[in-house]
Amino acid sequence: MHRTFARERRRSLRLAVVARALFALAAAALLVPAGVARAQSQSVQVVPPAAGGDSLQTVTPTFLLQAVATGPGPLRFRFELDTTPRFTRPLLDTLITTGDSTISVRPTRAIDGGVRIWWRATVINPAGLATSSPIGGPRRVPRWVTPLEPSGFAGTIVYTRRPRFVWSSPQVAEPPGPWEYQIDVSNFGVGVVSRSTRDTVFQVPEGAELETNAGYTWTVTARLPRTGQSFSITPGTFTVLDSLVVPTATIVYQNFPNPFPNAARDATCIWVDIAQPTRVSLDVWTLRGVRVRRLLPNAALGELLAPRRYGREVPGSGRGCDPAFEWDGRDDRGETVPAGVYLLRFRAQGVETVKKVVFRGR
Repeated sequence: MHRTFARERRRSLRLAVVARALFALAAAALLVPAGVARAQSQSVQVVPPAAGGDSLQTVTPTFLLQAVATGPGPLRFRFELDTTPRFTRPLLDTLITTGDSTISVRPTRAIDGGVRIWWRATVINPAGLATSSPIGGPRRVPRWVTPLEPSGFAGTIVYTRRPRFVWSSPQVAEPPGPWEYQIDVSNFGVGVVSRSTRDTVFQVPEGAELETNAGYTWTVTARLPRTGQSFSITPGTFTVLDSLVVPTATIVYQNFPNPFPNAARDATCIWVDIAQPTRVSLDVWTLRGVRVRRLLPNAALGELLAPRRYGREVPGSGRGCDPAFEWDGRDDRGETVPAGVYLLRFRAQGVETVKKVVFRGR
């Protein structure tokens, strides 16, 4: 009887302890401010613009801000767009008060091409409770201008006196768009053609034909007049050739690029002019006098070359050079030679010429 009474007493004490604990939790919940209790239900997210991989498709991206906020009344959105994830170099930092829970925002100026951007948003409810989104990004902003034609390689050949120039640009909102372009063609410093256009294709007009057997550079400038922004790019050089004109002298030109390889080309190109039918040899030697590669004669051309220009780009190939006149840094066995200075020796029609070639190695 005594043991039964003791068990009942211990059970009663445990129940009392549990009841006091539950009462304390309930009382604490009643003491929590309403704004804090609802804070977990407040959020904001940023929907970025469409992208291809890690690159945007526009230089004026539009971001969609969507908030779930507590309490009646207008909301304040803060949106930050920056070129660093630390948000120390802002492209845009704006505060918007609105009665909507979803808004869109974009910069009023185009973003420089090639930079990477990060973003974040903060929503502040009428009671002053602020909630921020995770940091978004990075995304790369596309280049303002991408040259397409001529290809941009040094030594690109065109076989018309009225060449066509083609480039592309990413999307741009209006304003600050639309794009306006200025194209300038010059004969190595002397301007010969200059036109303004809103198109991304330009052909040299009749009456302004370029000279044959001459080299040119071309520059395209993309402008946004409403903001005063502009960007220029000179893709490279090209040469207008008349394939029917026979060279007046037999000569080998300095290879290009030199040194090689570089970011644009894995091999170096050699141009040769032949004035009369002749046997030609073109070899690569070390400074110690060891031949490492025979380029000419070869099986494709034979030993006797007809009068014409060689080494120029095969029309439509986009390579900037005839592959038969390229050296890729390999010897006759197909093995890569050590980096260093080599000699290019040309013999034809009583002419012997030696050029220095610098190979950077691989």
